[in-house]
Amino acid sequence: MTSSVILIRGLPGSGKSTLAKLLASNGFIHLEADDYFLLPDGSYKFDPAKLQEAHRICQKSFVHFLGGGRNIVVSNTFTKKWELQFYLDTCEVHGIRPQIITCEGKFENIHGVTEDKIAQMRARWEPL
Repeated sequence: MTSSVILIRGLPGSGKSTLAKLLASNGFIHLEADDYFLLPDGSYKFDPAKLQEAHRICQKSFVHFLGGGRNIVVSNTFTKKWELQFYLDTCEVHGIRPQIITCEGKFENIHGVTEDKIAQMRARWEPL
């Protein structure tokens, strides 16, 4: 059975996690780098020094679940095209054509990303 892969991109507060959680309720495995920063009590503590490690763990989990034939949704900001490349290349190796969704909604920013940081992300955003 071939896996389905959905890659969700968007700025903080655009609805990425909301959409991914909806898909997860329908059987998709939901992965995102932000999971790395969740504490055992459910709170969120971002550490920019650990962002690269968070993405590495997300990618490793992606490979694991893809190898098991699972349907996967990955929701990360993916502001630059190259940030998607690992997922695109891995899908190609497995003969999967991923669906890419760009969220542009106006939801609550659940991770407390500051407006100036969101403005920086918006400035470097690359459309597909």
